[in-house]
Amino acid sequence: MSNKPPRDDKFSLACRLLGRGSFEVTLVTGLEEFTHEASYIADAVYELTEATIKVLLGYEQAACRWMQKPGELRWYLERDDDQLHLTVLEFERAYSTQEDVAGVPLFALRCGVRRFAVQVHSQLWRLSQTHRDGVYQKVWVPPFPQAGYERLGRLIRDDAGRDVSAGEAGG
Repeated sequence: MSNKPPRDDKFSLACRLLGRGSFEVTLVTGLEEFTHEASYIADAVYELTEATIKVLLGYEQAACRWMQKPGELRWYLERDDDQLHLTVLEFERAYSTQEDVAGVPLFALRCGVRRFAVQVHSQLWRLSQTHRDGVYQKVWVPPFPQAGYERLGRLIRDDAGRDVSAGEAGG
């Protein structure tokens, strides 16, 4: 994944449960907005949480899958120092074993790794507050990724001592 878009400090993420087994995510940059849905047939919220933890820990690459009916979207996250390049790729079949290069690029953005992590954590918090007392699992089906949410929060707090601009730290 080489053609990187310019850095966008206006990046934001919004997630919401739509109904039984249906989830929507919206990525917004200063230039465009991209929304897609996912099915509960794979736990995309858990995968997003784990991929975010990996890039925050310094992994150069991570991915998460968003299963659709039909097909799959794959978020490919690539870390370059404190920058994150996210590419959303589309595949015709769910659980595709094709390499990332075979996917059709639908959306790309570049932002700070910490900003991305804060956005993901913020949306996890919002989901946990909006869908309390087991409602999250009744609506989405897979359980809320509580351990990953807590770990991501600790990593963000541990990283807070770094010299980060106000735009980077915003949630």
